[in-house]
Amino acid sequence: MARTPFLHATLPPPRPASREDAAAGLVKWLFHLINHGQLRTLSVLQVGAPAAPALLTWDLPAPGTVRPSGFPRLPFSWDNLSPHVPVKLGPGVRFTYPEWFTYRKSDDAPLPVRDGEAFRTVAQLFAIYYRNSHQRRPGQLLRGSPGSSLGTALRPFELRKIRHSVPPGDNGEPGTGGRLLNELVRRHELPPQGLRRTFVTLRERELRPPDWRQLALDLGDWGTQLPRKHGPGGSLGPRTVADRWARDFYCPEWKY
Repeated sequence: MARTPFLHATLPPPRPASREDAAAGLVKWLFHLINHGQLRTLSVLQVGAPAAPALLTWDLPAPGTVRPSGFPRLPFSWDNLSPHVPVKLGPGVRFTYPEWFTYRKSDDAPLPVRDGEAFRTVAQLFAIYYRNSHQRRPGQLLRGSPGSSLGTALRPFELRKIRHSVPPGDNGEPGTGGRLLNELVRRHELPPQGLRRTFVTLRERELRPPDWRQLALDLGDWGTQLPRKHGPGGSLGPRTVADRWARDFYCPEWKY
Protein backbone atom coordinates (compact mmCIF):
# COMPACT_ATOMS: atom_id res chain seq x y z
CA MET A 1 0.00 0.00 0.00
CA ALA A 2 1.34 3.41 -0.95
CA ARG A 3 2.20 5.77 1.85
CA THR A 4 0.48 9.17 1.80
CA PRO A 5 1.90 11.44 4.52
CA PHE A 6 -0.44 14.13 5.78
CA LEU A 7 2.34 16.68 6.14
CA HIS A 8 4.72 17.34 3.29
CA ALA A 9 8.02 15.63 4.08
CA THR A 10 11.33 17.05 2.95
CA LEU A 11 14.77 17.88 4.28
CA PRO A 12 14.53 20.43 7.11
CA PRO A 13 15.27 23.99 5.99
CA PRO A 14 18.54 25.68 6.96
CA ARG A 15 18.49 27.71 10.14
CA PRO A 16 17.24 31.24 9.32
CA ALA A 17 19.50 34.18 10.08
CA SER A 18 16.72 36.30 11.59
CA ARG A 19 13.05 36.32 12.50
CA GLU A 20 12.31 38.10 9.23
CA ASP A 21 14.04 35.37 7.23
CA ALA A 22 12.20 32.74 9.26
CA ALA A 23 8.82 34.29 8.47
CA ALA A 24 9.74 34.61 4.79
CA GLY A 25 10.73 30.93 4.72
CA LEU A 26 7.44 29.91 6.27
CA VAL A 27 5.43 31.83 3.66
CA LYS A 28 7.53 30.42 0.83
CA TRP A 29 6.83 26.89 2.10
CA LEU A 30 3.10 27.54 2.42
CA PHE A 31 2.81 28.79 -1.17
CA HIS A 32 4.95 25.82 -2.23
CA LEU A 33 2.20 23.56 -0.87
CA ILE A 34 -0.37 25.25 -3.13
CA ASN A 35 1.87 25.30 -6.19
CA HIS A 36 2.61 21.58 -5.83
CA GLY A 37 -0.92 20.47 -5.00
CA GLN A 38 -0.22 19.41 -1.40
CA LEU A 39 -3.92 19.65 -0.58
CA ARG A 40 -3.80 17.04 2.16
CA THR A 41 -1.18 19.05 4.00
CA LEU A 42 -3.29 22.19 3.71
CA SER A 43 -6.33 20.35 5.04
CA VAL A 44 -4.37 19.27 8.13
CA LEU A 45 -3.02 22.79 8.69
CA GLN A 46 -6.54 24.15 8.31
CA VAL A 47 -7.70 22.09 11.29
CA GLY A 48 -4.59 23.05 13.23
CA ALA A 49 -1.61 20.70 13.43
CA PRO A 50 -0.08 19.96 16.83
CA ALA A 51 3.11 21.45 18.20
CA ALA A 52 6.37 20.01 16.94
CA PRO A 53 7.21 17.84 20.02
CA ALA A 54 4.00 15.86 19.43
CA LEU A 55 4.34 15.65 15.67
CA LEU A 56 5.82 12.23 15.03
CA THR A 57 7.79 9.39 16.58
CA TRP A 58 9.88 8.50 13.53
CA ASP A 59 11.40 10.04 10.45
CA LEU A 60 9.50 9.62 7.20
CA PRO A 61 10.84 9.75 3.64
CA ALA A 62 9.79 12.47 1.24
CA PRO A 63 7.23 11.57 -1.44
CA GLY A 64 8.94 10.02 -4.46
CA THR A 65 12.23 9.30 -2.71
CA VAL A 66 13.81 5.90 -2.19
CA ARG A 67 12.93 4.56 1.24
CA PRO A 68 16.14 4.31 3.34
CA SER A 69 16.67 1.19 5.40
CA GLY A 70 15.20 1.29 8.87
CA PHE A 71 12.03 3.19 7.97
CA PRO A 72 8.73 1.57 8.95
CA ARG A 73 6.95 -0.16 6.10
CA LEU A 74 3.44 0.32 7.41
CA PRO A 75 1.38 3.14 5.89
CA PHE A 76 1.54 6.35 7.86
CA SER A 77 -1.57 7.11 9.88
CA TRP A 78 -2.32 10.27 11.83
CA ASP A 79 -3.86 8.08 14.53
CA ASN A 80 -0.46 6.52 15.17
CA LEU A 81 0.92 9.78 16.54
CA SER A 82 0.92 10.12 20.30
CA PRO A 83 0.75 13.60 21.85
CA HIS A 84 2.90 12.37 24.75
CA VAL A 85 5.83 10.89 22.81
CA PRO A 86 8.75 13.31 22.31
CA VAL A 87 10.29 13.57 18.87
CA LYS A 88 13.76 12.12 18.35
CA LEU A 89 14.96 13.50 15.04
CA GLY A 90 17.78 11.46 13.59
CA PRO A 91 19.63 11.75 10.28
CA GLY A 92 17.76 11.49 7.02
CA VAL A 93 14.61 12.99 5.59
CA ARG A 94 12.14 14.55 8.01
CA PHE A 95 8.85 16.36 8.09
CA THR A 96 8.93 20.01 7.20
CA TYR A 97 6.71 21.82 9.66
CA PRO A 98 5.90 25.50 10.34
CA GLU A 99 7.83 25.60 13.61
CA TRP A 100 10.98 24.34 11.91
CA PHE A 101 11.32 27.70 10.19
CA THR A 102 11.33 29.52 13.52
CA TYR A 103 14.50 31.48 14.24
CA ARG A 104 16.71 30.29 17.08
CA LYS A 105 20.27 31.16 17.94
CA SER A 106 21.56 27.61 17.50
CA ASP A 107 20.36 24.18 16.45
CA ASP A 108 20.38 23.10 20.09
CA ALA A 109 18.44 26.13 21.33
CA PRO A 110 14.76 25.54 22.15
CA LEU A 111 12.12 26.86 19.79
CA PRO A 112 10.75 30.25 20.93
CA VAL A 113 7.30 29.48 22.30
CA ARG A 114 5.69 32.72 21.13
CA ASP A 115 7.08 32.50 17.60
CA GLY A 116 6.24 28.79 17.39
CA GLU A 117 2.61 29.50 18.23
CA ALA A 118 2.56 32.41 15.77
CA PHE A 119 3.89 30.25 12.94
CA ARG A 120 1.33 27.50 13.60
CA THR A 121 -1.44 30.12 13.68
CA VAL A 122 -0.31 31.70 10.40
CA ALA A 123 -0.15 28.26 8.75
CA GLN A 124 -3.72 27.56 9.87
CA LEU A 125 -5.04 30.97 8.73
CA PHE A 126 -3.23 30.56 5.41
CA ALA A 127 -4.89 27.16 4.86
CA ILE A 128 -8.29 28.60 5.82
CA TYR A 129 -7.96 31.56 3.46
CA TYR A 130 -6.71 29.50 0.49
CA ARG A 131 -9.05 26.58 1.15
CA ASN A 132 -10.20 26.40 -2.48
CA SER A 133 -6.88 27.45 -3.99
CA HIS A 134 -6.67 24.30 -6.14
CA GLN A 135 -9.52 25.73 -8.24
CA ARG A 136 -7.41 28.72 -9.29
CA ARG A 137 -4.15 29.25 -11.06
CA PRO A 138 -1.23 30.40 -8.87
CA GLY A 139 -1.26 33.81 -10.60
CA GLN A 140 -4.92 34.30 -9.63
CA LEU A 141 -4.31 33.95 -5.88
CA LEU A 142 -4.96 37.14 -3.96
CA ARG A 143 -1.93 38.33 -2.01
CA GLY A 144 -1.42 41.23 0.33
CA SER A 145 0.96 44.04 -0.49
CA PRO A 146 4.40 43.76 1.19
CA GLY A 147 4.28 44.89 4.80
CA SER A 148 0.49 45.24 4.92
CA SER A 149 -1.15 44.44 8.24
CA LEU A 150 -4.49 42.91 9.15
CA GLY A 151 -5.76 46.44 9.71
CA THR A 152 -4.91 47.22 6.09
CA ALA A 153 -6.72 44.07 4.92
CA LEU A 154 -9.89 45.10 6.77
CA ARG A 155 -9.72 48.72 5.58
CA PRO A 156 -12.01 48.18 2.53
CA PHE A 157 -14.92 47.57 4.92
CA GLU A 158 -14.53 51.12 6.19
CA LEU A 159 -14.90 52.46 2.65
CA ARG A 160 -18.50 51.15 2.48
CA LYS A 161 -17.88 49.32 -0.80
CA ILE A 162 -18.18 45.70 0.37
CA ARG A 163 -21.40 43.92 -0.52
CA HIS A 164 -23.38 42.12 2.17
CA SER A 165 -21.52 43.88 4.98
CA VAL A 166 -22.67 46.34 7.61
CA PRO A 167 -21.19 49.83 6.98
CA PRO A 168 -20.02 51.99 9.89
CA GLY A 169 -22.88 53.96 11.38
CA ASP A 170 -23.06 57.75 11.58
CA ASN A 171 -23.53 57.46 15.35
CA GLY A 172 -20.10 55.92 15.83
CA GLU A 173 -21.20 52.29 15.68
CA PRO A 174 -18.51 50.18 13.98
CA GLY A 175 -19.29 48.33 10.79
CA THR A 176 -18.32 44.79 9.87
CA GLY A 177 -14.60 45.59 9.58
CA GLY A 178 -14.56 47.58 12.80
CA ARG A 179 -16.28 44.80 14.72
CA LEU A 180 -13.81 42.20 13.47
CA LEU A 181 -10.88 44.45 14.31
CA ASN A 182 -12.20 45.40 17.75
CA GLU A 183 -12.62 41.76 18.68
CA LEU A 184 -8.89 41.29 18.13
CA VAL A 185 -7.15 44.49 19.26
CA ARG A 186 -8.98 44.68 22.59
CA ARG A 187 -7.61 41.33 23.74
CA HIS A 188 -4.37 40.73 25.60
CA GLU A 189 -4.24 37.31 23.92
CA LEU A 190 -5.51 36.98 20.37
CA PRO A 191 -8.71 34.88 20.26
CA PRO A 192 -8.28 31.95 17.82
CA GLN A 193 -11.97 31.97 16.89
CA GLY A 194 -11.83 35.69 16.14
CA LEU A 195 -8.81 35.27 13.88
CA ARG A 196 -10.41 32.41 11.99
CA ARG A 197 -13.67 34.32 11.61
CA THR A 198 -11.77 37.33 10.26
CA PHE A 199 -9.96 35.33 7.58
CA VAL A 200 -13.11 33.46 6.59
CA THR A 201 -14.76 36.86 6.09
CA LEU A 202 -11.84 38.12 4.01
CA ARG A 203 -12.05 35.01 1.84
CA GLU A 204 -15.81 35.19 1.39
CA ARG A 205 -15.64 38.90 0.45
CA GLU A 206 -12.69 38.19 -1.89
CA LEU A 207 -10.52 40.76 -0.11
CA ARG A 208 -6.75 40.64 -0.13
CA PRO A 209 -5.17 39.10 2.97
CA PRO A 210 -2.42 40.88 4.90
CA ASP A 211 1.20 40.23 4.06
CA TRP A 212 1.64 36.71 5.48
CA ARG A 213 5.25 37.37 6.44
CA GLN A 214 4.26 40.49 8.33
CA LEU A 215 1.40 38.62 10.00
CA ALA A 216 3.81 35.98 11.33
CA LEU A 217 6.00 38.72 12.82
CA ASP A 218 2.98 40.60 14.22
CA LEU A 219 1.57 37.55 15.97
CA GLY A 220 4.98 36.81 17.46
CA ASP A 221 5.19 40.40 18.77
CA TRP A 222 1.61 40.49 20.07
CA GLY A 223 1.35 41.90 23.58
CA THR A 224 4.89 43.31 23.60
CA GLN A 225 6.11 46.88 23.28
CA LEU A 226 7.40 47.81 19.84
CA PRO A 227 10.45 50.04 19.38
CA ARG A 228 8.92 53.44 18.67
CA LYS A 229 10.36 55.50 15.84
CA HIS A 230 10.03 59.26 15.53
CA GLY A 231 8.19 60.32 12.40
CA PRO A 232 7.65 63.69 10.71
CA GLY A 233 6.60 66.43 13.12
CA GLY A 234 7.80 64.49 16.14
CA SER A 235 5.06 61.85 15.87
CA LEU A 236 5.77 58.49 17.43
CA GLY A 237 5.19 55.11 15.88
CA PRO A 238 2.69 52.60 17.27
CA ARG A 239 3.27 51.23 20.77
CA THR A 240 1.98 47.74 20.02
CA VAL A 241 0.92 45.59 17.09
CA ALA A 242 -2.72 46.21 18.03
CA ASP A 243 -2.06 49.96 17.90
CA ARG A 244 -0.56 49.64 14.41
CA TRP A 245 -3.47 47.52 13.14
CA ALA A 246 -5.91 50.16 14.41
CA ARG A 247 -3.96 52.99 12.78
CA ASP A 248 -3.76 51.11 9.48
CA PHE A 249 -7.53 50.58 9.60
CA TYR A 250 -8.73 54.01 10.70
CA CYS A 251 -5.85 56.28 9.63
CA PRO A 252 -4.01 54.71 6.68
CA GLU A 253 -2.48 58.10 5.82
CA TRP A 254 -0.64 58.19 9.17
CA LYS A 255 3.10 58.19 8.53
CA TYR A 256 5.32 56.50 11.08
